[in-house]
Amino acid sequence: MFADRHIPGSGIPSAVTDAGDSVARLLAPVLAAGVDELAYFGGQPALSASRERLAGYRQSLAAAGLAEGADWVAERDFQRESGYRMMADWHAGNGRYPRALFTASITLLEGVLSFIRERHRMREAPQFLLTFDDHPLLDCLPLAVDAIRQDSRALAEASLSQALALLQGVALAERDIRVPASLNLRRLAV
Repeated sequence: MFADRHIPGSGIPSAVTDAGDSVARLLAPVLAAGVDELAYFGGQPALSASRERLAGYRQSLAAAGLAEGADWVAERDFQRESGYRMMADWHAGNGRYPRALFTASITLLEGVLSFIRERHRMREAPQFLLTFDDHPLLDCLPLAVDAIRQDSRALAEASLSQALALLQGVALAERDIRVPASLNLRRLAV
């Protein structure tokens, strides 16, 4: 069985965060506020988590009636250095930061923040920063970062229940247990 990943058509059960829905819920208020530019920095396109997070992003744009800009989506891997590189490339190509930015992982956000700190000492940045994954250190930043908080306990429990069922000889067809995530909306708390 897969934990936090799934491969459609593999016949293997999995337990995953409901990433598409979580991303759509996180981005909807920003788009409803009139944001007309929302960049997406993601990881490896071949991973199920990457595909689902990007699908949630695109679902949000469509729901807001906003067409995706030609340079809004960049994908590499989930390494900190990739977040830095994608931010550097965006800034070099546009001469500014995007109005809003969603990173598909906190490691990508770390790279973005490193670029912002290094280049502009946090005095310039996207108006809205959003990320998948949360960490208490985000509470300490001078910039408000809204985040998706995965329910690690529920993911572990769902994974364990499937593993125990398999050990007991229960044949589990390919099915995804979708675990909802919560949102940490720091921007609204400011």
